[in-house]
Amino acid sequence: MSALLFVGPVVAGTATEALAVGPCRVTGFSLHARVAMATRGISETDVRDSVRIYCHRGVNQGNGTWKYGAGQSGGLYPVVIINNNGNVVTTYWDGSGGGGGWRVDR
Repeated sequence: MSALLFVGPVVAGTATEALAVGPCRVTGFSLHARVAMATRGISETDVRDSVRIYCHRGVNQGNGTWKYGAGQSGGLYPVVIINNNGNVVTTYWDGSGGGGGWRVDR
């Protein structure tokens, strides 16, 4: 499944807001993401599930990246920062601000 990417301003309550969707598929992982995953106990499955579940609710960071899962999963899935090409930039457990955080065991 390919994602529709919108380039340009997104105005709340307009048709362009509905089209502003980031990538819904992970295509790779940065070295930083791999290190973050290893040190924070986050698996590839955790990351892929978070992107799949929250892809239509991602937040455009305005710098070519999207944030998925922040404040949405209650610790079940990690927050994932992914670029427009589907490469994971970093990931962390919600509530950690990027430094570790908490997780709810499934």
